[in-house]
Amino acid sequence: ILAGLPRAEWRIIEPYAQTVQLNAGTLIGHPGDRETELYFPSSCIISLVLAMANSDTACVAIVGREGVVGVSAWFGDGSASCELGCPMGGRAIRVSVERIAALAPQLPCFTFRMQRYVLALQQHTARNVACNALHSVEQRLSCLLLLASARLNSESLPVTHEVLARLVSVGRPFLTHVCNSLEKAGVVHLTRGCVEI
Repeated sequence: ILAGLPRAEWRIIEPYAQTVQLNAGTLIGHPGDRETELYFPSSCIISLVLAMANSDTACVAIVGREGVVGVSAWFGDGSASCELGCPMGGRAIRVSVERIAALAPQLPCFTFRMQRYVLALQQHTARNVACNALHSVEQRLSCLLLLASARLNSESLPVTHEVLARLVSVGRPFLTHVCNSLEKAGVVHLTRGCVEI
């Protein structure tokens, strides 16, 4: 979103943009929290995860260099509907929602890109719902790994089986079994804390 902006719009945003390091496991928001910042991942993945009453979880979407987290606040709602966490660490650009909203009249391209991204995120979420309902764990894991690879622009994913299990909504032992099956098929190579496609 930011990389494709006209130079004039980036110059308006740049003084308020801060590059931050998000370590794997960092939580940047809980359901109901007031969102005050937009995060534009550049080399990390941010997950949107719903927690159920029985403590089961479901990954709604993952966001990488193609997107932004905090869109509810951008459109005026301001409260997170999901847990916002960083399953794969790296850098992101953080911008105050209040600041950028005040500048919005000067940022027509940015505003248009945000609107387009929300539509893309909605479509991604709908596909995730269908995938979770209709596909096997092996298929869901494969899809997640491919999406993460595209969002990080890397075939080497710094992620543990525990984190993948949470994102695919299965127990860790079963996830490890599925990973081992994928490795035997030559689809992935597993090392401690890393999956290589």
